[in-house]
Amino acid sequence: MKKRKNKRTLKKRIKRAISLSAFITVVFISGVIIYLILMASKGFAAYQAEAVSYSIQQELNSGSAIKPLGISRIEEIDKNDLRTKMWIERLNQRTSINEFIPYMRDVNKIYISIEVKDKLVYSNEEEDLSGFSDFYKDTESIKPILDSNNKEIGKITVRVNTQFLLEIVIPLLVGIILLSLVALFISKILSMFLVIPIITPLKQLETKVKAIAEGDQETAANTQIILKRPLREMESLADSTNGIMKKLKGYSEILEVQKEVLENQNAELEVQNEELTESKLEIQKQQAQLIQSEKMASVGLLTAAITHEINTPIGAINSNAQLEEMVLSVILNHEAVQENDELIIMFSQLKEVNDVNLMACSRIIEIIKSLKSFSRLDQSEFQEASINEGIKSVLVLTNNLLKSRITVHEEYGDIPLVKCFPGQLNQVFMNIIVNASQAIEGDGGIFIKTYQKERFIYISIKDTGTGIKEEDILKVFEPGFTTKGVGIGLGLGLYISYNIIQSHSGEISVVSELGKGAEYIVKIPIDNERT
Repeated sequence: MKKRKNKRTLKKRIKRAISLSAFITVVFISGVIIYLILMASKGFAAYQAEAVSYSIQQELNSGSAIKPLGISRIEEIDKNDLRTKMWIERLNQRTSINEFIPYMRDVNKIYISIEVKDKLVYSNEEEDLSGFSDFYKDTESIKPILDSNNKEIGKITVRVNTQFLLEIVIPLLVGIILLSLVALFISKILSMFLVIPIITPLKQLETKVKAIAEGDQETAANTQIILKRPLREMESLADSTNGIMKKLKGYSEILEVQKEVLENQNAELEVQNEELTESKLEIQKQQAQLIQSEKMASVGLLTAAITHEINTPIGAINSNAQLEEMVLSVILNHEAVQENDELIIMFSQLKEVNDVNLMACSRIIEIIKSLKSFSRLDQSEFQEASINEGIKSVLVLTNNLLKSRITVHEEYGDIPLVKCFPGQLNQVFMNIIVNASQAIEGDGGIFIKTYQKERFIYISIKDTGTGIKEEDILKVFEPGFTTKGVGIGLGLGLYISYNIIQSHSGEISVVSELGKGAEYIVKIPIDNERT
């Protein structure tokens, strides 16, 4: 794939940096000047409004305006009277302020309004179309009008015409903007001249290095970079590059030799690594199978010993207890005993004790039966077996782990017998149920469900334990993986279970969410052939 040409150059970057710095400087200075002009215009407007309002206030409050208006009191002023109109005309002439801005056209530069007793006597205000009236709002000057008793009877409001101020300010702002644009243009030209002494030596160096990169080893070793009138930094860079070129050929040869050696070593290591990986997997598999065989042999020997040692005496005890039950029933129903209350009480107590013995014998017999069913000593061949009965026998053996804190919910479906190694499948159920009980902290529940779907039997064992992290779900069936902490378990239970289910042409999977428990689903074919 052809490499895309890079259009970003150092020359453009430097020119942009100079232009940007000039732009920021010009914009900042222009902004400051514009701000000062606007503040000065507000100050000028406030000064003019204050001066005119004060002059009118003095004329009205001193009484000097009463005689020309032909009135005895200021509140008698009539804006329709001819003398009032002449006095107002004189006010208009006073507001032209031509002494300040002599070249401006003759317009109402200052708006004046006079109110007496809430009645507008005079106003020369016009509609403000400039949109800047709020900006100059605080320049307005308001003065009170007093009667002969120094009581306020009205007010004088004076403000500068906003449009008049804009006719002064806008030309100044336009001039500043034009000067800013001229300054930016000049900075653009200057940047072109400032870049030349930096870029020219770099372009020469780029041309030489590019030629070396495209040439052979001999050219790279013999080519020298020569710059005309370079800067000190450029000259140092050229000398260093020339030195690197001289050593390039020797380094290249050394690297080629080392590369060949490393490739050979890497190939050997890959072969050894593959062999070690295969050996490790084989050892783990054999180790798991050995542990499984030893476990089942140990359970078988233990069950055989228990069956041999306990079956005969427990059978005798159970027979004796049943015989005592029959004898005690006959005695309790005898007429001589029925007439003696003390004998009734005594034989009733003996019967209660005997009932407890019978219950204990029944429990022991059930446990021995479950042990035999779990290890399947009498069914060690590949044969048809009941999945439901196998799970029930496992629950009997694990009752000590579950009672008093874990409730088991059993939902057995109407499923057919399955061709299998019963003892091995019982070991799978045992591993999953024990793991579930250990995953539940405090009280909880285990939900067991069996059902048939097409030609497969499904066994679902779900718990309300701590669950499994998402990143660990794919590892649970690996040998040595455990979440039980150091010294608790070898991490082989689920690995052995996985291999057992695989040998039965089945599948085992887990669905879990951290903090919400885990569900193991075992899938076994009904018509399985021994493998």
